[in-house]
Amino acid sequence: MSQIFLWQKLSTCSRRAMLKTKKKYGQPYIYNPRPRLLLRLSRETGMSMDEIYNQLLRERAIMHKLRGVA
Repeated sequence: MSQIFLWQKLSTCSRRAMLKTKKKYGQPYIYNPRPRLLLRLSRETGMSMDEIYNQLLRERAIMHKLRGVA
């Protein structure tokens, strides 16, 4: 299981966006992190933006499993 280490560095709005699964009227929500967030996290952690993006998607999947969302 992957470690969750970027979650602590996210703001409340970013966390809510990661946990969101549906839009209005039940349409699926596709998580797409903002470029400024990717840039900030890559500076703080020293990872590339692609690695940050993939890690955020992994952490999102883990959080959905913990919440019981398939």
